[in-house]
Amino acid sequence: MLILNKELIYIVFALLIFSSCQSENSSDRVIQKGISTQVSLSFNIAEFNLAGGVSSTTDATTKSTNISSFSVSYNQIKSIKTKTSTTFTNVWVLQFTSVGTCVKATNLGTVSTTNINPTLVSGSGYTIYVIANGPSSSTAFTTSTTKSSLESSIAYSESIINDAPYIGKLEGVTISAEGFLNSGSSQDPTLTLTRIAAKVSLTLNYTVTGYTFQSVEMYNAPKNMYYVNGSSTSPFPSASVTFINQSALTANTIPSTATNGTYVWYVGENKRGANAAITSPYNRDFLHTPTTNNSQYYCTYIRIKALKNDGSGRAINYYIYPGLNITSDFNLSRNYDYNLNVMIQGNAASQESMDGVDGRVRMETSNCYMVTPGGTITIPVNIKGNGNQPLTEAPADDSTISGVTHSTSSIGILWQTSPGLITNISSIYNGKVNVKVSASSGNAVIAAYNSSGVILWSWQIWVTNYLPLTKTNGTTYAFNNYTWMDRNLGATTTTVATASTFGMMYQWGRKDPFPSSTEIAGGNNFNAIPIYNSSGTQLTETVDATGTGVKHILTSVANNLLNAIRNPLTFYYSTEAMEWDWYTATKVHNDALWGAPSLTSPGYKSIYDPCPAGWRVPAYNNGKSAWDGLTMTSFTWANYGRTYSGIGYYPAGGYRYAGNGAFAEVGVQAEYWASTASSLPYGLEFLQGSLTTYYANARSHGFMVRCVRY
Repeated sequence: MLILNKELIYIVFALLIFSSCQSENSSDRVIQKGISTQVSLSFNIAEFNLAGGVSSTTDATTKSTNISSFSVSYNQIKSIKTKTSTTFTNVWVLQFTSVGTCVKATNLGTVSTTNINPTLVSGSGYTIYVIANGPSSSTAFTTSTTKSSLESSIAYSESIINDAPYIGKLEGVTISAEGFLNSGSSQDPTLTLTRIAAKVSLTLNYTVTGYTFQSVEMYNAPKNMYYVNGSSTSPFPSASVTFINQSALTANTIPSTATNGTYVWYVGENKRGANAAITSPYNRDFLHTPTTNNSQYYCTYIRIKALKNDGSGRAINYYIYPGLNITSDFNLSRNYDYNLNVMIQGNAASQESMDGVDGRVRMETSNCYMVTPGGTITIPVNIKGNGNQPLTEAPADDSTISGVTHSTSSIGILWQTSPGLITNISSIYNGKVNVKVSASSGNAVIAAYNSSGVILWSWQIWVTNYLPLTKTNGTTYAFNNYTWMDRNLGATTTTVATASTFGMMYQWGRKDPFPSSTEIAGGNNFNAIPIYNSSGTQLTETVDATGTGVKHILTSVANNLLNAIRNPLTFYYSTEAMEWDWYTATKVHNDALWGAPSLTSPGYKSIYDPCPAGWRVPAYNNGKSAWDGLTMTSFTWANYGRTYSGIGYYPAGGYRYAGNGAFAEVGVQAEYWASTASSLPYGLEFLQGSLTTYYANARSHGFMVRCVRY
């Protein structure tokens, strides 16, 4: 019995020694800190999150799901990893302490397996980040990199890439001196790599007659792609041009056949939220994007553009907003694949009939419509200016004009340059009218009225046989990175030394045309091109407000914009004390009316721009005039104007004086507006003995306009 007890004591003692040794070894793995040791770390690649929803189709009249002109659907592919290959370049391993200090930053180069063996530092409480497809620079990350700086740092900035970076993280990591790695309670954990980009794929099938396919482009793509920042934040990033690129972004992958293939973009996160009120895909358009935090101007979208085959340059656009579904969601998130199938088919009539029926299909609109003599033009009369497209920001004085749409009760002819120039205006149907013109050239203005007879908006009808895109009955010029029309806005010919080359005249920032002089050379007078009402009665113009046509009224209110819109035949003049501005009597000017309130940026085409669809008033860029480079020697004076072979003939049509609207310096001086304003609006001025391509002037003057393609 005693022997048994003695043996039991030995056994217990041995167990205690064994337990003590085991405890000591475990303790060593935790306590021994700061020892460099090689560890084994496995990783896998996260499966992507798949966006999707039911398909949507639009028939020209019924939105049928049978034979459709336009359809959008998500391709539901499941259980596919974001990356089929396990080969990564520039695999970085970064080790941070509990206070965010980096103790190891190693670039392992190219890795083709799912197991890596980095050298790390023993201890506990670490966070391990693994970045694959990371930066190639050996100093991109160092031990000076903090955890917070990594998490907020930019992986790519305004760069198109073919394979985005991936990132994975382990927290609460313990590393023993022998190289054993634990994460929390997990022994030998596996790190999951997640793609930091969203992948947007659009497979297009375009078969439309009457329109020629032009392009597929993404807009409002984030400028930056972050390693961590934004992954759990919404909305993200801030709604600002600082973070979001409102210009076109070409796809990373473009199909060999542009009208039939797949376009692919990798972009950063742009989470703009949702609009639960959208229950139909046909309302998933720019008028219904989420408005929280100004998001409506920054939701990512893809624009498919086609031009009508009549040479007018008028376009139809198809707008597609990728998101988690095809109705309410407007979020682009990391590690998501948005696989869109888009089919567009039919003819010109079927495409145009969708405008106003399907919010995603939009004819380009403008404040001026070009129509060939004897032709017919369809005009959406509930849309202000170019408001039939996503805007980059709220229109100048948006609260004054109450948005880009209105409800028109009736349409009428305000004036025309010859009796019967407009032969018919159809009834309003689906928010549009057909305007038919005679065989003559000229200009007219039609107006939309509310039920009380107040003008809501008006449009210039430019009847001309000039088709700039096909260079029919004229040409275009390439100069200073612009494509220029060969004539003034509203001109009926390009015959030098004739008043028919003057076109119309415009006060800076207004959309409304005013007739130019009938004389090729004359003094200060009111000898304007005759204009007529719908009955063929000639309208009169006098020095004051008593005429039946163009009236001249002194601006007398702080904000005169609404008055100007409601009275497109009124030339609002001003005085030196008012700083010569038709817009205001209080010297509070608005430099954004034509979309370019800076000398350094061309800005955008604004809702008040007077040029036809696809064209705009030229702007300064990087401090340079659109006419920069013209000289007295190259831009020579002859035939009451100047000519340069690279830009054409510019007549010296004078101008309408800011102080009373009368013509001045006709045949002697030329004034052309730019859309740029910075304290004063800018443009081109020349006389026989002088030329100024950087000329600032008064906003109330009526100057000529030469449009450029945009």
